Amino acid sequence: MGIIKDRVEDNVAGTHLEGQPVFVAPTPLNTVLWRIVVLDGDKYWEGLASLKDEDPTIDWMPMEKGNWPFPAKPKLLDDFEYFTNDFVRFQQEGKDLTMTDLRLGMAMYQPFKFVVAQKGEDQVWHVVEPEQVDPGPVLPRQIPALWMRLLGWQSIDAMLCNENDCFRDG
Repeated sequence: MGIIKDRVEDNVAGTHLEGQPVFVAPTPLNTVLWRIVVLDGDKYWEGLASLKDEDPTIDWMPMEKGNWPFPAKPKLLDDFEYFTNDFVRFQQEGKDLTMTDLRLGMAMYQPFKFVVAQKGEDQVWHVVEPEQVDPGPVLPRQIPALWMRLLGWQSIDAMLCNENDCFRDG
């Protein structure tokens, strides 16, 4: 991990991300491709770095971190943020407010996601007992993309997309 950590430090040096909390972990089932998450206020930056990359530059993707929308936070949520070192994302999904542990999984597949509040028929948010959200299956194109990124194909981003797929706005 030292090689990857040094590379992350070099990539954020002199930017607004320097000194921000960083989480580095291997991607599933290997120690060649590493996932990096850097916290940055109300967003976080996600990138991938392979030991096989020719270019040391990490392609960072900004992601919305969200926040707890209520004045008070239940103790369980405080404990979760403490446990994850604040590597948490809050996201409204329909009538649900979810909380995700950003340290596990990858950008498109995060298995530690929980519904923590729901909007009632009165359109008011209500805190609920946390319930884990089923992340669904891994998409068929993600396994080859993960493998190609591991081999050093730096055109594949943290969402396991390249210029020929995963079309997004922006």
